[in-house]
Amino acid sequence: MQTELSRTHLRTYQTVFQHPAAHNLEWRDLRAMLSEIAKVEEEPNGKLKVTRNGHTLVMEPDRHKDVAEVDELLRIRHFLERSDAAESREPNDPAAKNS
Repeated sequence: MQTELSRTHLRTYQTVFQHPAAHNLEWRDLRAMLSEIAKVEEEPNGKLKVTRNGHTLVMEPDRHKDVAEVDELLRIRHFLERSDAAESREPNDPAAKNS
């Protein structure tokens, strides 16, 4: 991940990839972290649409609970992995031109 994150957002990012899966990741912390590295839009139906490096993830957060479902956490993890990989292949990236 090339984007610099604050210590709090970095801790949230690392929690997404923690093994075993975390069961105390708060939606508000996740949304704040995603807002730093991606475009986050709230749709009229309350769902969050997260777009980063050509990848999109739509989530339906529970405003009063943690990200408790392992399936949801895995979807977020896979989205971050795919969008990180896409970021490293950006054609305007000077490092990519030297590869």
